[in-house]
Amino acid sequence: MKKIYSTLTPLVAVDAASLPWWRRVRWWAWVVVVLVVFVYVWAVAIPMYYINQVQVPSVELLNESEGVVIFKYFSGKQGGYKIGLEMYDGRKEMFTCSLGLGGSPDCVLREKVKSLEGRGGRLWWFKVKDNINHYRHYVMRIEIEGADVMSYINGKKFLRLDIERARERFWFTTLVMVIFTYTTIRKGVKRNG
Repeated sequence: MKKIYSTLTPLVAVDAASLPWWRRVRWWAWVVVVLVVFVYVWAVAIPMYYINQVQVPSVELLNESEGVVIFKYFSGKQGGYKIGLEMYDGRKEMFTCSLGLGGSPDCVLREKVKSLEGRGGRLWWFKVKDNINHYRHYVMRIEIEGADVMSYINGKKFLRLDIERARERFWFTTLVMVIFTYTTIRKGVKRNG
């Protein structure tokens, strides 16, 4: 019969200053950092990657939908009215003039919403991928009862402006995330004594 010797050493008090910096951070701080980074990647970095890939299609390549104009209100700081169409076959489809990252979905002035709702209209739009498995129908032109409410040229201007704003929000959010992560790690460091 062989003797089995334990390779475990008795617990010894270790000076925290002698450990590498990443070993001095408490477990809860690492959990918070991992969750924040995950949410940041999913909700900010991936959508920003797709926003940077947006190419404005020519008028001929836009999808066209026709029906009765409807609006759906979204509350919040970046809330607004999403425009939609109730198709003549009974389907309802919603569209937006926002690429995400906190942009307002408004395609028309809020003062005009009541006067435009329920009227016949046509929308020219294209699909924009805004996350791994999600698309938006981005409006480039709006015509209601034969009159242009938003021209293709204005749609291109709004899209460029939305991309610029999304980039600004991306960099601001990135800065906040880095500061929060740094602060969390600093608060989680074990101190002597």
